[in-house]
Amino acid sequence: MHSNHKVVKELGSKMETLNRLDQLAREHKWFSWTSVGLSTGFLGFDLLNHKATIVASGNQPFSTTNLQAVGQTIASILTHPDETANKFISVSSFTTTQNEILQLLEAESGQKWQVERISSDDLDKLGDQKKGKGDFSYFMFYLRHYFFPDGSTGFLKEEDSANELLGLDKEDMRDTIRKELNFD
Repeated sequence: MHSNHKVVKELGSKMETLNRLDQLAREHKWFSWTSVGLSTGFLGFDLLNHKATIVASGNQPFSTTNLQAVGQTIASILTHPDETANKFISVSSFTTTQNEILQLLEAESGQKWQVERISSDDLDKLGDQKKGKGDFSYFMFYLRHYFFPDGSTGFLKEEDSANELLGLDKEDMRDTIRKELNFD
């Protein structure tokens, strides 16, 4: 992450916690931790109302994980304690774009979706406004500003993925979308 990005600045207390966890792991052999980066609800799709909010061109690749893979990840971490102890790990069901997801949602739902396009700078401003009002949803705007603008690096490189270590396969995005729309 870029050290000057608002997401990084907002994670300062998380880094303090991480440092404390590292200290505890060094001091006590019985203690370990594993962090899995997860976020839900920030992709910009309202499944109930068939609305999409697309950031910038919508063509920026990013990696994401479906809930089934999240469960498999947690179960696999428990069976690989030595390999996952005291570290951040990242997994991915697939790498896609907002436009690819929208195309599949429209195809699988059989409906044209209402699409709003927003610039990443406008997301940043909305986040600032929400933060100024004490609305803690501001962080999701910062995350979307970080991951989705054209030129972002929000996708997981194969060599940085723990999928192989944890025995996780890449998944079919169409299957995931069908499940989310309750067709399967």
